[in-house]
Amino acid sequence: TDVPLARWSHTELAAEAVARGEGVANAGWFAGPLVGGSRERSAAEPEYVLLVRGKCNESQFAVVASRVSDSLAIVERQSRAEARVDRLQAILAITHEWHHTNEMETLLVRMAEAATRLLEADRASIFLWDKPNKTIVGRPALGQEKSLVGLFLVNEDGDEATRVKVKLGKSSVNTVE
Repeated sequence: TDVPLARWSHTELAAEAVARGEGVANAGWFAGPLVGGSRERSAAEPEYVLLVRGKCNESQFAVVASRVSDSLAIVERQSRAEARVDRLQAILAITHEWHHTNEMETLLVRMAEAATRLLEADRASIFLWDKPNKTIVGRPALGQEKSLVGLFLVNEDGDEATRVKVKLGKSSVNTVE
């Protein structure tokens, strides 16, 4: 669709294509949203826009934009598949390491460390059910060094707790600086 305005900047033309959800033309330039992998995710807006200036008409541009969108979807799908394979290989390596661990405390630490790496988390705890005492115990309490976390500070009476931000130092199985 030709935009009936004076010459637009490339940014304005790209923004108009995204806003309309279709290709637009102005002063010999064509801009069209590239759906890519977002087509599968039903995303509201495309992440990319194709800008072209040349001797083509709108229908030729639409075909090229569609093929580029399809290619982008393939690349994004392949990238997600490779990332999934990498995560699964990491999980296999981690579980292999766990198999050679004979101490419960060491195993729990390694499991929590693996969870923080795989989930890109700043801390992890594994909660165990202490059946005889009917309580849940968090083991271990891990946090990445120098990360900011929220902890609860209990008052002297023990009847109230206030959340405070704390910067972590080095940590071990039972201690965090």
